[in-house]
Amino acid sequence: MKKTLPLSVGALLFLFAGCVTSSINVIEKKTPTKPYSKVLVVYVNEGCDFTLFDSLTYNICLKSCFLNTDSYETRVQAEDLLAGQLTTATEIVKATDVLDIANNDYDYFRRMIDSLHVDALLMVGLGRHSGVDVLRYAAPGVIGSRVVSPGGNYKGRTFNSTYDCFLMSTSSIYIPVWHAAIEIKANADSKSIINGKVTRDIARSLKRAGYWMH
Repeated sequence: MKKTLPLSVGALLFLFAGCVTSSINVIEKKTPTKPYSKVLVVYVNEGCDFTLFDSLTYNICLKSCFLNTDSYETRVQAEDLLAGQLTTATEIVKATDVLDIANNDYDYFRRMIDSLHVDALLMVGLGRHSGVDVLRYAAPGVIGSRVVSPGGNYKGRTFNSTYDCFLMSTSSIYIPVWHAAIEIKANADSKSIINGKVTRDIARSLKRAGYWMH
C-alpha cells in the first residue's frame, strides 16, 4: 500500500500572491451510464493509492485520516472548495460532515453510504508538496507621482504539488471509474490558491466526462 507523508497544516496557512499553473492527466476514465446524483467528497491530506479500494485501504488511508484531528481544519476548507465547484444538480456530501473521530469504522462507512443514498465517492489526496527558494524582482509601486513601494529584489518560494483523484461508483466500489493526477506549480504556499485551482480542474474534467448532472 503506497502512502506518502502528510503535508503539515502550517505550511498551508499563509498567502503569498503569485500565479498558479496546473496540468491534469486523466489515467482512467470509464464511460458513465448516467450522471451521479449524490457524491461523497473526501479530502485526504496525504497521498494514498485507491486503485483498489477495500476495507484494508479504508483503514490505512481514510480511517487514519478521520482520526487525525490536526488535519481537520485543512480537510474542512478543502472539502468546502470542492463542494463549491462540484455542486450542480448532483448533490455533494462532505466527509467532514458525516465521518469523524467517533464514527469512522468501515462498517459504519458502508452503512452511512447506503442510508444517504450516495452513488459515488470522490477522493482527493495530496501526493507531494515541495518548495524552492527563489529571488524575484518587483517594480516600484507608483500612484500618480507618488512612489508607494520602492521595488527591488525580494525572496520568495515556488511550490510544486501533486494531487491524486479517484472517483468510485458505490455499485462497484473497489475499482475507480475515473482516476486523474494533477500537478500544480505556484508562487504561493496557500491552500486556498492551490486547492482552488485543483478543485476547478477536477470539476471541469468530471463534468465534461458526463459523471455530473447539470
